[in-house]
Amino acid sequence: MNYIQLISQIGNHKNPVTFYLPDNTSNEYSILTPWFDYSAITRDFIKHLNLNFGDLIRNAILHKNYVFLYVNEKYIPETAWNTKGMDYNYQILLHGYDETTNKVSIFTYDSNRRLNTRTIHITELEKSYFDNNYKDEKNENKIFFIKLRDKIGFDLNFNLEYIIAQLVHYRDEKSIMYSVLDQNSNYRYGLAVYESVIENFTYALKEHDKEVRYTLITPIHLLMEHKKIMLGRLRYIEEQHPNLDLSSYISEFSDLKDSLLILRNYALKYEMTYNPRIIDKSIAAIKDIKDREKNLLTLLINDLSESNIKKGRVI
Repeated sequence: MNYIQLISQIGNHKNPVTFYLPDNTSNEYSILTPWFDYSAITRDFIKHLNLNFGDLIRNAILHKNYVFLYVNEKYIPETAWNTKGMDYNYQILLHGYDETTNKVSIFTYDSNRRLNTRTIHITELEKSYFDNNYKDEKNENKIFFIKLRDKIGFDLNFNLEYIIAQLVHYRDEKSIMYSVLDQNSNYRYGLAVYESVIENFTYALKEHDKEVRYTLITPIHLLMEHKKIMLGRLRYIEEQHPNLDLSSYISEFSDLKDSLLILRNYALKYEMTYNPRIIDKSIAAIKDIKDREKNLLTLLINDLSESNIKKGRVI
């Protein structure tokens, strides 16, 4: 059901598009799922109680917890920012501990921006966590301990009505949650994030930006991932509702994904040549993709809503 809504912070050229998963604390990117128990402590709490960071991490993992935290990647070997010797706040997942070497198994990006598993000594991890000046209280200042529940304690069901509502808000460029961000005009939601991608192409040309890997290529990849997830969602809906034939929508969203792949190739070509004509071509392609997706979503919402009328609700 999740990963439908997108959000963009206007003017944030280094991270222009991300999935929007708010929780009831108005956190715009929530890691919560019903299959895990969560607990958290802050960096300040560890300092005030003079807790041993290594013992904390080791005991947590040996008691079957995953550990999720933000670190300064400058101290994480084999990352892009370690190679550059630059400060960069980012999230990693800890999922194993070797007591003979005091090395922690981590899951994060390497210097080639590929997600993989490798190990880091606990002292390097500790330095990366404490030498991090980002103080956001919702995520970056915390360590989350995540443990698989033995029993969920409630039944989970697929809810088509919820999906329809999510799609409407995505199409209409609105947040589906009551969040403090709803009052912040500095954010775009849903299809409006395409405008941020367009602004990034304009920014890359105007400012002679050389970091197009982050300003252009990464957001396009996220949009491609969004369409891949939509394809999986539509196939799942067909399984749950055999009376629905969504094959045409599956085909159309597959075409959108392929169009974004072509757009990604434009961005890669621009990274190599910095030819300004590629920017104009890319912006025209983004506008076309947005229009096609909006029209497709309207048809899909109408068809899903008609199938849901028997339940007494029409969107």
